[in-house]
Amino acid sequence: MAAREVSADLETAWSLLSSAQVWSLHPGYFAFDAVVPDSPPVRCLLHATNGGVRHGVLTLRSEKPGATATWTWAKGGAKITFSVRPRDGVPAQRLDTRP
Repeated sequence: MAAREVSADLETAWSLLSSAQVWSLHPGYFAFDAVVPDSPPVRCLLHATNGGVRHGVLTLRSEKPGATATWTWAKGGAKITFSVRPRDGVPAQRLDTRP
């Protein structure tokens, strides 16, 4: 998945990007956050397809509230970064994935 940018109100964009609900924007996806004692926050992800249900776990690696959050897949270590930053004076939300 490549980076995508869209214009949005800064507070609204961060509220969505920092929540598990951002995954529900993709058809067939559902996510929820889980608390594991003595561990960074984790997000559980389910993906329903015609072939069944796939699942994965993301771990929060870094976060700057209101600006950026980077999650890492438990298997494979690929990173997903959600960020909100102004561009030409207009807030934009951005999703970057990096292997």
